[in-house]
Order: sequence, then C-alpha cells, then structure tokens
Amino acid sequence: SADQVLVAERDGRIVGFAQVGPARDADCGPTTGQLTTIYLHPDEWGRGTGRQVHDLAVGLLAGSGYDRAVLWMLSTNQRALRFYERQGWRRDGRIRVQQFGGAVVIVHRFGRQILSRPSQ
Repeated sequence: SADQVLVAERDGRIVGFAQVGPARDADCGPTTGQLTTIYLHPDEWGRGTGRQVHDLAVGLLAGSGYDRAVLWMLSTNQRALRFYERQGWRRDGRIRVQQFGGAVVIVHRFGRQILSRPSQ
C-alpha cells in the first residue's frame, strides 16, 4: 500500500502533518506499518493537536490493515521521546548511526501494537 499524508489546519493554515505507510525495514513483516513523519508547528505544542495528528495517523495504519507500527526517532529529541512514550511507543532495540548535517547521530526504532480494522 502507498504512503498516506494527513494535514492539520487551524484558521486556514497548516499547523502539522504526518506521513504513514508500510514499514521499510527488512525485519518488519507485511502487517507492520510505519509512522514515517510527524511534524507540529511549535505554536501548537501543548494544545492536543499533536495527539490528534498522531491518533489519526495510527488510525490510517489500522484502516490499512496493519496490526503493528514502527517509527525512527533521533536519540536526543527528549520532547518527542516523552510524547511517543505517552502514546504507547517503546524502543525495540534497533538503532541506526547516520550522518545528519555534518554530525553523526543515533536514531532509535520504536514500536507499538495497533488495533487493525477493515478498510472503509
């Protein structure tokens, strides 16, 4: 299945978005989806918008038949770590070391079960 993007708007302007699709890692089976991207404008932090975008994104994965999801997150992003842990995501032990803007960074993979539901 193809990637899907959802957008959050407030007062006619885009304040956040998420992208989901099939998991891209070789050790993930066909019933594992991926939360590829989630972004929220800082003005929206603490307003519940991030949780709404997240929940809709997970809902898109569930509606596509996935029963598990993964995401990759920069190890130093403490705000995102707290957010994802509150939403039930847990580190699964996989890491990547990669170049990013001239620096070497570590990204951790997180996973969680999702309740799959038939496509509408």
